[in-house]
Amino acid sequence: MITARNLAPGLGLLALLASGAQGDEAFSADSKWGLGDWGGTRSELLEKGYDFKLDYVGEAAGNLHGGYNDDKTARYTDQWALGSHLDLQKILGWHGAEFQLTITERSGNNLSNDRISDPRAGQLSSVQEVWGRGQTWRLTQMWYKQT
Repeated sequence: MITARNLAPGLGLLALLASGAQGDEAFSADSKWGLGDWGGTRSELLEKGYDFKLDYVGEAAGNLHGGYNDDKTARYTDQWALGSHLDLQKILGWHGAEFQLTITERSGNNLSNDRISDPRAGQLSSVQEVWGRGQTWRLTQMWYKQT
């Protein structure tokens, strides 16, 4: 049976957690970030020169009729990107210096490969842009810039 005595610790914990949230909430139209400001932590990190990214792109495509193989089918492919942008002027005091690192992972199947284009011939483009260049983890960006 649920009683006030049983609920008190849980409600106290919820109140404690809610009081720590000072930044924008997740999915807020006022937030720069889709998952919120993490209680102000992301804003603090950005002010210190650290900007972290996590991106996801998913693409679905279907072939209703036509193409090399006109069987009705659909394919899904996706991409995860993990990145960091470092303002080295703020972090290390290096005037006008920045560093960027991005790693991506692609997976899934591409509709163009076996349904739209003849698999025995090459193709110049794809209906799903995140599929290309292999279904694997890769270093996508790594650069240093100084102005």
